Amino acid sequence: MGFNTELKEMFTFVYTANVGNNLIENEYDHVFFGISNVNPKPNTNEVSDWKWIDLNKLNQDINNNPKKYTPWLRVCMDSVIKHFNKFYS
Repeated sequence: MGFNTELKEMFTFVYTANVGNNLIENEYDHVFFGISNVNPKPNTNEVSDWKWIDLNKLNQDINNNPKKYTPWLRVCMDSVIKHFNKFYS
């Protein structure tokens, strides 16, 4: 995202999802948290779109519009919130 910051691995999870076109994702994912006060400047060859959003608003939008989001984000969102609250308390 165009900046450096120290990261801490918060949790891992496994999921399997049918993502269409006869493709199945079966992944073991790691979730890292970090803190930065630098605005992102992503490489446009690697990132097509991004936005800042409040975590609670993101969770609400995932619940209201699940098809807008990747399967892995929908699967791990409860854990993200739980670990976020611990990380920033």
